[in-house]
Amino acid sequence: MRKERIFLFVLLLLTCIYSLAQGKSAYMPYGNYIGFGGGYNQTSVNEKLNTNIPYTGACTGTVVEGIFGTRKNHLHIKNTFSFGNLTPYKSKLLYKNTVKSYNENFSIAYYWRAYQNQSQNMFLFVGPLANALFNIRFNNGELGNSAMSYESALSVALAAKAVKYFNLSPTGENGFKRFKAEASVSLPVISKVFTPNYLGISETAVMEKYSLIDWSSNYTGYFLNYFNIEAGLSLTYFLKNRNAIEMGYYSNYLSTKPEYNPAKTLSSMIVLKLMFNLK
Repeated sequence: MRKERIFLFVLLLLTCIYSLAQGKSAYMPYGNYIGFGGGYNQTSVNEKLNTNIPYTGACTGTVVEGIFGTRKNHLHIKNTFSFGNLTPYKSKLLYKNTVKSYNENFSIAYYWRAYQNQSQNMFLFVGPLANALFNIRFNNGELGNSAMSYESALSVALAAKAVKYFNLSPTGENGFKRFKAEASVSLPVISKVFTPNYLGISETAVMEKYSLIDWSSNYTGYFLNYFNIEAGLSLTYFLKNRNAIEMGYYSNYLSTKPEYNPAKTLSSMIVLKLMFNLK
């Protein structure tokens, strides 16, 4: 009964959002873009499987995304990937005190325009988001109890973003705005979460059909028993050819609560992107 109520609530909410968005018909300054970028990612993990203290590190981050817009809505496809070494404390023997970390986050969001102030070039978009997240860590030496740990989840979330277009000078080129400021946030409604079993390395790793991940070790997450809030801020500068340069900050806080090995992960990325106009 609980699952049915959550499904009906999400369906009703999306229906209201769509109805609100359909009522707006004015022009929305959006375009079709493919973006590529890279930057600095600071990752911090606290899990029961290895240690009870957080271990952190600087990682290399990459972003690939596509934005495909119309006057009323737009599709946003995004993939972020980061890799690097994490450590809980300083040590002379770094190779015995680090964990190799790999983080993959893929999302597809469909936004409707829910509000606009045309005179101020301000817009609010809301809509559903499908997300696939996978974090995996390999122990390099003598840290902790397990050679490997991970969190993975498939989620359906609600997402929103606020956008403002502006110029630094009062004059513009036929109304074309050079800058775009954007803030975004998303929060899962329901998720299927995959976590290590009690031993960390699954029995499937030593079976004939080899697999590092024990896909049978999972649970269904609702709101607080799988909390994954993603937030972002970005500033985009549009060139004369309508290509763009974007500076962005993205933060992802993840908390899993399985029967064994709960984990908390915080990832913060500063990235510089090149956005190529497809029109």
